[in-house]
Amino acid sequence: MICPKCSFSQPDDIYCANCGVNVEKYLQKQKKSRLKIWAVVGFLAVAAFTIVKFTGSENPPKEKPPVREPAAKTMRTTESPVPVERESRTNTPEPDTIAKRIAPRRQITPTPSSEQPSARTEPQSEPAEGSLTARELFEKGLSLDDDSEREIEFYQKAIEVDPTFALPYYRLGAIYFRRADYDLSAEHFVKFLEYGTEADKRAYNVELYFPPEDLEVFRETVEGTSPKPEGQEVAAEPGEGQAVESGEESPTESTGEVQSIIRFSATSGHMIVPAVINGSNNSTLLFDTGAGITVLSKEVAQSLGLRMEPSKSIKLRTVAANVRAQMATLDSITVGDFTKTDFPVAVVDLGSENKQHFDGILGMDFLSTYTIHIDNQTSSIFLSPKK
Repeated sequence: MICPKCSFSQPDDIYCANCGVNVEKYLQKQKKSRLKIWAVVGFLAVAAFTIVKFTGSENPPKEKPPVREPAAKTMRTTESPVPVERESRTNTPEPDTIAKRIAPRRQITPTPSSEQPSARTEPQSEPAEGSLTARELFEKGLSLDDDSEREIEFYQKAIEVDPTFALPYYRLGAIYFRRADYDLSAEHFVKFLEYGTEADKRAYNVELYFPPEDLEVFRETVEGTSPKPEGQEVAAEPGEGQAVESGEESPTESTGEVQSIIRFSATSGHMIVPAVINGSNNSTLLFDTGAGITVLSKEVAQSLGLRMEPSKSIKLRTVAANVRAQMATLDSITVGDFTKTDFPVAVVDLGSENKQHFDGILGMDFLSTYTIHIDNQTSSIFLSPKK
């Protein structure tokens, strides 16, 4: 082993026998000092490179200014005026030519601003709505077709212009039906049937929303109850006249035809009413004036032990498809204060279509003998026997 510090030769050992240095630690210090030197050298090289690059990039801008400009200035001072004018014409434009170039631009720029107001005022149709016809207002609402308040406003304005124009009544009836405001919907459909031509009725099918007989019942109900609050001469008998004057009894007298009030629950735009089947089974039925026959679910029919009549089956038309149903007979069915006995019903497996979880559908075979009035504000259905 040769000592790295004093170069003394000796056998391998930790310490040098001549200078006493720890050989391993001394070598580590030498490595660290070399690394520091290389780091300093690298840093200086990078710094030198950046300085050279920075100074090299600054030199070109100093050489950018053209050398001919001071020569042109000296020529203007030393040479005759004639060549100076020639050089000025070739290098820089005359003031007159600059003015001629700028002047047309100044004349052109104001013209768009003067034309823009007239172009902007043309599409503004709101001030001109008062001069539109009922048909034009209806077309504007029809172009929206989004059941918005703006669409309703167009139809109402069309009715104000021409109260006998039928088409806005239909569109309003459809919108209010989708909003579950059935009274207001039926009111507008009645107006449509009153003022619409046969062509209008063929083009716009009211039966998509209400059967015509239900609208007729609604019209008779509205017209029948409207005169009663005006004059109480309808109550010709002495006892009835005194009851009307007594105060709180006046609502029942003004709606004397109503024999039963049924509270319904609104679910997804449908009306669900309570019913008692065979005197003991409490069920919920979908109140549907568009259904011709009352329907009962197969589960309820089995729980009641109803006998199916295989020989008697009917085909029911639904929105999705035609369904084959078997007939059964109930001992009784009670809705409100009205009860019907030996009442035939169609038994159907409602299945996945029954999203509202009702037990059946109350159809017109039960409701056709009653006058129907629906009050959405109080969630009430008023039934009274037809005269």
